[in-house]
Amino acid sequence: MINPELNLIFEHFEILKGERNSWESSRADIKKYVCPSSERTRDVYASIPSYAAGVLASNLQSLLVNPASNWFSLTLPQIEEDKDTLRWCQLVTNKINEVFNCRATNFYSQIHEFFLTLATYGSGVFYVEEDPKLQFCSFFRNIPLDECYFEENRLGFVDSIYRQFKMALKVAANVWDKNSKLKAKAEKFPDEKVTILHVVRPKGDNKNKSYESLYILMEDKEILSESGYNYFPFLVTRWIKHEGSAYGYAPAHHVMADIKLLNEYRMLGIKIKQKQVNPPLLIPRQGYFLPLNMAPGQVNLYENATADKIIPLANLENIESTLDEQERCEMAIRAAFFTDVFHLPKENKEMTASEVSIRSEEQMRMMSPIVGRIEAELLDPLIHNVFNILVKYKHIDIGGMKEPAIEAHYISPLARVQRLESTRSMENVLRFLGTCGAANFAPEVYDNFNWDEVLKLFASLHNCPQSIFKDEAEVAKIRRLREQQQQLMIGQQGGLN
Repeated sequence: MINPELNLIFEHFEILKGERNSWESSRADIKKYVCPSSERTRDVYASIPSYAAGVLASNLQSLLVNPASNWFSLTLPQIEEDKDTLRWCQLVTNKINEVFNCRATNFYSQIHEFFLTLATYGSGVFYVEEDPKLQFCSFFRNIPLDECYFEENRLGFVDSIYRQFKMALKVAANVWDKNSKLKAKAEKFPDEKVTILHVVRPKGDNKNKSYESLYILMEDKEILSESGYNYFPFLVTRWIKHEGSAYGYAPAHHVMADIKLLNEYRMLGIKIKQKQVNPPLLIPRQGYFLPLNMAPGQVNLYENATADKIIPLANLENIESTLDEQERCEMAIRAAFFTDVFHLPKENKEMTASEVSIRSEEQMRMMSPIVGRIEAELLDPLIHNVFNILVKYKHIDIGGMKEPAIEAHYISPLARVQRLESTRSMENVLRFLGTCGAANFAPEVYDNFNWDEVLKLFASLHNCPQSIFKDEAEVAKIRRLREQQQQLMIGQQGGLN
């Protein structure tokens, strides 16, 4: 008899399958035209959609999580900022970067696959695997969407996932080595695949863990293992999400009509070229020795009395309108995948480097909603999960702090562009004051500015290292000494007079 709890799990699993069906229909077109496999390339003639998705994924990685540069920093917002706090935050940032840069954790290779899945299908699942036997006790994997069924909580974040995947019996018997049934089957059929269902969902009545984790052998309707997490290990990210659906929509969803139309035009163009090179012919019924040999340099014979000639069936030279339509489709596809944003051409030779940079930044701001969602659904939980694992296995010393609430600030090029409007606003105000000559007739207007905060904000937005700044106590001490020296000089000048 099946465990009643398992019955409820299977029933809910079937509900999640049904909810994904509406999204699956649109994903089938993307599989065919944007991410064609070897079985589906037969009717696909346009490679631009697949190329554009690959370029978008590569640019997202290089501009958000580039291994060659620091792309985030940590702070402790609930603790007063001093030298020791800044030093600790820098050490933790370096340690987490060390985890990401370590080849054994497989982060950067898997994050590229994740971005490719996200840019292609509109949803991506990144898994943070915890294992004390591994280096840094963590490992990263991009999970295929075909395996995943998930749902949101009331806040709109995915906090439950049902992952159904296949595994060879010999591997399953090694993972669950205490299961005698699996071992017996693996000895007879080691390469046979079994279906595993991994369920991770919130566990409200469990005081030790926030999420429960169940591995279920579907063939035998048996729970293989039961454990839990203090964090949600599956980082589910959506490109654009429609209300009422837990699944995301990719750029290709919005230009699927153009993608299909381009594919038809390419197919039509190939047929036109083939007919131009090898056109259908009008041949008299008598007078020619058939079949004709159309190979180069070959001789075909006909009777001397034959007056009718062989002529092409149709004239197919004018195809300019078809090419124009193809170009329009290509422009729409490139725009949907933000290709022009990352490869902004210089319109004329008179544009300065500064003007080109400003135009590029303005274009990149079009991605603000996407960048915000990636930060909230991927990067924030990713950094917190890695931090929790490092603390759990004593790779980070938190001293006397109890579960410090770290906060990540993203300083990658794409994230920084989203915040540069603040810098530009400051520059515009200061430029206005300088242009109108306020320092000459109303110098007191500058008393409105907190120049220390202006400098710190400007430096932060431009990713200036905080280590170059003195702490506030040291700055205050220097200013007090300077003020005392000025007062002493004034007193000495008064005595002389």
